[in-house]
Amino acid sequence: MKAFQQHPLSAVFPLLEPEEFRELCEDIKAVGLRRKLVLYESMILDGWNRYRACKETGVPIQTEVYRGMDPEAFVRSMNLRRRHMNAGQRAQAIWKLAKLAYKPNGGRELPAVATVAARAGTSMRTAEYAKRVEADGAKPVRDAVRDGQLSVERAATIAGLPKPDQRQALTEALSEYETEPAAAAGSSKPERSTVPWKEHQATLTELLQARDSLEVFSRQAETAQALLGTDAAKEMLRLRGDLRTCQRRRDELLNQNAELRKQVAYWKRMAKKGDNTSPSPQPLRGKA
Repeated sequence: MKAFQQHPLSAVFPLLEPEEFRELCEDIKAVGLRRKLVLYESMILDGWNRYRACKETGVPIQTEVYRGMDPEAFVRSMNLRRRHMNAGQRAQAIWKLAKLAYKPNGGRELPAVATVAARAGTSMRTAEYAKRVEADGAKPVRDAVRDGQLSVERAATIAGLPKPDQRQALTEALSEYETEPAAAAGSSKPERSTVPWKEHQATLTELLQARDSLEVFSRQAETAQALLGTDAAKEMLRLRGDLRTCQRRRDELLNQNAELRKQVAYWKRMAKKGDNTSPSPQPLRGKA
């Protein structure tokens, strides 16, 4: 099997979790490679996990060359919605892709925070946290966010520290996720929680995600509310009313047409029946 490297645009996204990768291997081993690997600049632009699975199972690979004009947008569309990524991971991925596609001399500019939030489907706050992590975070901190080990909010706090101090702060943050913190000296010992600490942390992460989603929905609702007062929105509502009127009239005409067809068919049958039962014409008698 020919060896390929992963394109930097593809490497923005995290690898599949071990269980997901095992399921992918089993699927490819059973039915083969159903979607070709996409190459760009002789590297794998889309399909790195499928490539790994093919190497693992010995299934032959199939490739095709990307011929579009925007590989960054292609990778974004192929990965962002089909992956199980949290809001922080999505926002970070958008920033990474934008940096890779950035062309300062009359080319592509870096997007605004609002644009990143819209593309990632996150709140402005999450997009701002991700921007801070990408700009100031050490590589281990950025990787921890990418791999889902650390929330982007906590990572943004760590990224505010000097680079030499970030590694120690990251180690402490990751250990907090694994181990329930001990009670402070001199304080009464808290009751033992009935919920495992890691499960508690996972629930907290889900709540943060829900908060982020609520902010996105709120922003979308505000935008929709603002649009409702514009002349364009009023015209759209008028046109929708006209459309419903046209649809009702269309249905009425269709019903009338169907009724007319029935009547035409009826009179055709009656005319044919009359031709078959009418007496033969008698010859005219001459006058005496």
